[in-house]
Amino acid sequence: MKQTRNSKKSQMEIMGLAVIVILLTLGSLFVIQFVVLNPPQEIKKTFTQTQTAANTLTALLRTSTGCKETTVMDLLQNCAEHSADDISNRICCPETGTTPDCDTDADSANDGYSSCTKASTLITSILERSLKGYGIQNYEFRVINSRYYQPLDPLRSGECLTSKESKQAYFQTATGIVTIYLDVC
Repeated sequence: MKQTRNSKKSQMEIMGLAVIVILLTLGSLFVIQFVVLNPPQEIKKTFTQTQTAANTLTALLRTSTGCKETTVMDLLQNCAEHSADDISNRICCPETGTTPDCDTDADSANDGYSSCTKASTLITSILERSLKGYGIQNYEFRVINSRYYQPLDPLRSGECLTSKESKQAYFQTATGIVTIYLDVC
């Protein structure tokens, strides 16, 4: 009788161990399924887009323009300080090897560009090359002064149909504070 009791006790202990092993195996499968095999989270993509927008905006504003030793920030500041009618006071960026004539918005004469036109052209080129190199197809670049006047037309590529990450830069001009936005989608 004692032997049957010990054998039943042993069988119950083995069954208990088997149940524990099965539960550990199922738990491991759930961990593998939902943690290890899970695709990269949206948080990583959002962080990457935010950092790309911030770094691109910083580098863009410090980029040399090849026009009278100015940076993109200098051109944007000059553009924001002078209205569309005040072309004569804007920085004039000549075409290579020509004498500048920026009395009008000289794109039609091809002999010089005002600060706004030069900044817009450079920014478009830089954003297309740099952001598309990071796989960002849709973006928007805007410059707005404190009176909600936009010295440059917004520069866009595609539409932001999903979430967007935005970075701003600010600078002071004679006409007030100017905000630069770079939104990436």
